[in-house]
Amino acid sequence: MKLKVLQPREWTALRGRLGALLPEAEATEAFWGKIEIGQAVLRRHLARFGAERVEWELPGHRQRCRVLYVYLYAEALYTPELLPGLVMALPLDDELRWGLELECYSDARRLPNGNPLCLGWAAIAEGALQISSDYRELIAAAAAKLGVERV
Repeated sequence: MKLKVLQPREWTALRGRLGALLPEAEATEAFWGKIEIGQAVLRRHLARFGAERVEWELPGHRQRCRVLYVYLYAEALYTPELLPGLVMALPLDDELRWGLELECYSDARRLPNGNPLCLGWAAIAEGALQISSDYRELIAAAAAKLGVERV
């Protein structure tokens, strides 16, 4: 997978496209079924890396948008094996219209309250791992640990 570093304006536009609410008429049982299937695939894949709500988490999904959300709490998750399994959660019939939004943390570095430090957000969309240029530490971690090549 390629790593695409976006300027902040491009990042905002990408998140806007991914997070656009579908018209109520398109939020059918088939749509919600895709969300459930995608989350089941994510759970199966991520379970190999550690415990849900400890190393990773899938937040509730109540929005009418084509995005699956994943919180990655442990740096041990950042391996070349992570991304291919995440991509498998995207619906095959219209994969390019869907995306994954990743909220990435470092459990090796903690805030004063003990919570892991947030490195930033990334998206798997349009065939690439995309990160805003604002998140330098996350870009470095992705390039070094995930086996992605920057374009």
